[in-house]
Amino acid sequence: GSNKQPQDYPGLLREGRVNRNTLSALQKSLKGKNKDSFSSIFVESGGIPAICKCINKYTRERTNGRKISTRELALLSQILKIFNIFLEISPKSVLTTIDTAVTVARCLGCGDLSISFQAIEILESFCKIEPFIGPGIVFEGINKYTTEKEEEFRFISIVGILENKNA
Repeated sequence: GSNKQPQDYPGLLREGRVNRNTLSALQKSLKGKNKDSFSSIFVESGGIPAICKCINKYTRERTNGRKISTRELALLSQILKIFNIFLEISPKSVLTTIDTAVTVARCLGCGDLSISFQAIEILESFCKIEPFIGPGIVFEGINKYTTEKEEEFRFISIVGILENKNA
């Protein structure tokens, strides 16, 4: 139900035991009147790495050749929205490592244009939040993702997404 405590969510995310209702309840709590204390307990309980693990579950399956289902794409979109809420509430808690940027960059290859745009916006936010280290973290994240995908050119995924948007 929606009476979960902030420390309950990271475990559910890590284990991939989330559905639309769970994510909606989490989103609602992050926008509610106790959002500051809720978000800090969530972060202290390992919430950001848990979100990353959940995102990786869907995006890695895609890179392993399995197409992401419509249901999983909807969950991925919802998870990215939660990620964005954290960027507003507690930006420094999100932008911690290159792994976070790699995780978001993996969303570029999920095959869904709206999710790819969400990912680009999040990567852009990293650069705005931390103007000195953000661009380097994003660059390294995209670099690692490009290597994983064995793409010849570093920004080919982003260029392809932007071309599709303007088509």
